[in-house]
Amino acid sequence: MSSYFDEATRTVSDLCQQHHGMELVKKVAEVENEIIEQVNLNTGDREFPADLREKIQSCIAQWNVGWEKGRPGGIEAVEWHKKAWDWLFTVKTSRLIDDLHSLYHQVASRRIKTRFGMLYDSPRGNNKMRDEWDKEQSG
Repeated sequence: MSSYFDEATRTVSDLCQQHHGMELVKKVAEVENEIIEQVNLNTGDREFPADLREKIQSCIAQWNVGWEKGRPGGIEAVEWHKKAWDWLFTVKTSRLIDDLHSLYHQVASRRIKTRFGMLYDSPRGNNKMRDEWDKEQSG
């Protein structure tokens, strides 16, 4: 399941070769926003460990590139996102995705048993497993 973050990292790498400047930020933000959505659905579960939820949400706040869907003008150039932009332009990767990948390795290494099974290192996989379990339970 670790391929979830590996795939996103490859996508960002490809985007870095194809785009520059704020167009790159916008494209990377699209990838990050999809991941953030899956992560929020996963960490919002009542059985997700609170300490890891806090670390993950802090990571999102600190390292997302800050482009918000539906915002007129596209990019919201706020000071705290510039650090993430500098990382993206210099290292050619998303610090958010890299750090979330590491944090989700911690999730998987804890072998956390939930009502729907063991938590793994893929938020999308965990969400799918939970949704399938919920569907089975509702009949």
